[in-house]
Amino acid sequence: MGWMEQGIAAVKGLANSPNGADASFYMGKIQTLRYFYEYELPKTLALEARLNSTVRVTMETKPEFLH
Repeated sequence: MGWMEQGIAAVKGLANSPNGADASFYMGKIQTLRYFYEYELPKTLALEARLNSTVRVTMETKPEFLH
């Protein structure tokens, strides 16, 4: 199950007004989802740009350059 599906399930679970550990579980899922979308997902944009770049500095670096 992906992050979005887990978030939807957590919101539905909270709609039932759970108490205690159940409420904390659902809130934890939502907070984790927020973290993922705010901090981790944006990193993929930079990674995509790097992988699609025509600059091949790492491929052109010879082992003897690193000694």
